Amino acid sequence: MSDTFDSQPLGAIFDVDDTLLDNYPKQHKYGLHEYARLLAMREIGNKYGLRQLAELSEEQNRTVLARAYEHSIEGNIWQLFYEFGLVGTPIIEHEHALLREVAVRKHELYEPVLREFGAPLPKAVEFVRAVYVLTNGKIAIASGARRADVAAFLQMSGMEALFENRRVIAREDFAQAKPNPESFEKAFQSLDLPDKQRGLVLAFEDDPKGVTSAKQAGLCVCAITSRFDRTALLNGECAPDLIRESYVDFATTLGILL
Repeated sequence: MSDTFDSQPLGAIFDVDDTLLDNYPKQHKYGLHEYARLLAMREIGNKYGLRQLAELSEEQNRTVLARAYEHSIEGNIWQLFYEFGLVGTPIIEHEHALLREVAVRKHELYEPVLREFGAPLPKAVEFVRAVYVLTNGKIAIASGARRADVAAFLQMSGMEALFENRRVIAREDFAQAKPNPESFEKAFQSLDLPDKQRGLVLAFEDDPKGVTSAKQAGLCVCAITSRFDRTALLNGECAPDLIRESYVDFATTLGILL
């Protein structure tokens, strides 16, 4: 792992949740995704008399992300199903009827919460604008969130004009979620850069599974400690190339002013 950038980056790819978007605002008791998932699981559990879901605890719900192999809404829901004995395999069946119903309800509950409480991480917008200039506009999104949620956040934060539509890769755009590299691979391809320049493209992530995804795509991975600490990021399947606590720190490392 390096402490500096050896060359000027030619492009950048950003995850959204907890990388650009603060999903844990101080004025809200829960993480925004956690809150919507908890409500959806309990609602569907009551609907079908599934006590395990209806009585889902805050702790079980909060910690499932670290246990789920797939970094996605479906991955988290399926992991809880598996732990509760509602399904017999840890391998996600994406068309499973109950999974689809909970996921759809979670999405319905999340958007109004996002619009009320969601905000960028400190200096994230200023940093993205600076990187846009630095890379001549070659920036992209690689997110496991729904396209509608990504679009809502970019619009709310004033960043929608910075990302071309074809460079916004959201959950609907790839088959295999992080840690699979497909999302970052598609985002890299959207930058129209030669394959040999992958290492000059910065990938910004907050999650060990996202770090693995970006590393497997051959990118220079920059991890921010917005949700996982330095130790957790270093102990993932793949270590990031750079870890910083804030976008101010990243800007200092890049030599740009915010």
